[in-house]
Amino acid sequence: MKWKVNPERLQWCLDFYGISLEELAKHADIALPALEEAAAGKEALSYDEMYYLAASCEVGKYFLTSGKPLKEDGFPMTPQVLAACACLPPRSFYMRRMIVHADRFRDHYEFILEDLNWQEMLQVDGLHLMGYSSDFAANAAKVREWLGIKGGEDFDGLRRLLEDKGILVLSSLSYYEGMWKDPEAGKEVAHFKGFTLDYDSLPVLFITRHQEKQEMAFAMMHGLAHLIMHQGVRLEDAQSLAFFPKTSNKEEEEANMLASHILLPDDALAEIQTRGFGRLKPAEIQERLRPICEKHCVNAAAVLARLHGAGKIAVKACQRQEEWRDEQATQATTPGKDASEIDELIHFFGRKCVMTVVSAVDRRSITCVKAANYMSTSIKTYEELEEWAHKTPY
Repeated sequence: MKWKVNPERLQWCLDFYGISLEELAKHADIALPALEEAAAGKEALSYDEMYYLAASCEVGKYFLTSGKPLKEDGFPMTPQVLAACACLPPRSFYMRRMIVHADRFRDHYEFILEDLNWQEMLQVDGLHLMGYSSDFAANAAKVREWLGIKGGEDFDGLRRLLEDKGILVLSSLSYYEGMWKDPEAGKEVAHFKGFTLDYDSLPVLFITRHQEKQEMAFAMMHGLAHLIMHQGVRLEDAQSLAFFPKTSNKEEEEANMLASHILLPDDALAEIQTRGFGRLKPAEIQERLRPICEKHCVNAAAVLARLHGAGKIAVKACQRQEEWRDEQATQATTPGKDASEIDELIHFFGRKCVMTVVSAVDRRSITCVKAANYMSTSIKTYEELEEWAHKTPY
């Protein structure tokens, strides 16, 4: 039996991802002549080919095979996804698919939480009540109290505090092939750092792997700051996370300031001794700031920007530091190339998310096959995640 696709809907997928029929055939591992026949409205694809085509386009088979005009069913993407993808340059297939896939996982995770009656994990009570404020120190104090930051938390600890408030934090993989691998930044989006999908419940913060956990914590809080102050969808790159970017952007500057105050309160900033900073090289400054950065899980660039704002160091020292960091290797060093696939997936989804999915399987809300499918991994790998979860305190 051969399947027939709706040419209008297939063309919508090509337009959405900005690729040609030939490129889609390559991505879906389908012979081009067969896909060309399908695009002409002929019964040309096998069941497996239909599956691969739908998976490559991140749509259901029904969407591609329905005979209804597209305007009757509407677009298969959420407004948040459409808004995020509108920020991308043309021909950014992998980036668009990553955004769509993260949004799909959010839907699956929301279903799991609702089925488990864990409604509290969907709520973000109090997030928008903090709202916009130009008094970053005061607003950050409210955020720290809301999250329950005590001081001394590492990236994983801070992430868990956000997760406990109903925010889904995803962090891309670095060393394993597959759907969740960090898109090659240079090919599609220069220095891509993540994105934010704003929902009333279970908003998504997606951050890429950075060299140091402190940089990841700052990127995470930057996304949280946008949810608090500006709402809406955001796509982040190196410039949006820079304190001295080539092109200024008021909202990005505000998000950076609030993020830095959340991680580093004014009283902690006052403890930093800056004597002799002007004579130090960037690597030496990085080392001098390491204790305070590790204590508060904040990156050196944020600390320097705050010191400059307090009139303690010159702007050139901050700019040199950012330039030096840009020159460093873009691949993260943690958890390292020797990390297992299980460790990578736990890092990507977060401990709480993995344990929640496993709980859903244990309670027969979903099957292990569905769980593996939701997490875009194999049954074998999911079973290893399950074994890890059963041995780990919640």
